[in-house]
Amino acid sequence: HPSLYSITHFHPPFTRHRTRRGGGTALYARSSLPVTRLHDLELPGEEWIWAMIKDKDCTIIICSIYLPPNLSSDRQQDFFDRLTDSMTSAQAYNPTGIFLTGDLNTGNIYLTQAPNRNSGTTIFDYRLDDTARTLDLTQLITSPTRIDENVRKM
Repeated sequence: HPSLYSITHFHPPFTRHRTRRGGGTALYARSSLPVTRLHDLELPGEEWIWAMIKDKDCTIIICSIYLPPNLSSDRQQDFFDRLTDSMTSAQAYNPTGIFLTGDLNTGNIYLTQAPNRNSGTTIFDYRLDDTARTLDLTQLITSPTRIDENVRKM
């Protein structure tokens, strides 16, 4: 229940859980921000939350995503198609900016130094890059966000 994850000075979190162990996502916004959940952008079967922060000068749309590792090729393509559909629908809000955040369990193609790549570049990495370019997205993370023994050895 969202009340179990409350943080002082923040709205109750928007959450999206799966019915099996692990995964899911949550989105927190400071209580001073006018935030609205955008259910129309949330597609069944996807672990993502869309929200809008809107004031008189700016409209920001945020999506928090969790994507499990080791998806089949068909599921990967379905994810990219559905993400493209939701992003296109998000554009109808005429936002100042759209931010996709979360854990896609990939992204090695965006690391600036090859030795930091902890599991090599995969076809999924290239598909993600192609989709990001198509959607005119810019990757902000350029170094590993999870450091484990394999990364330290490199």
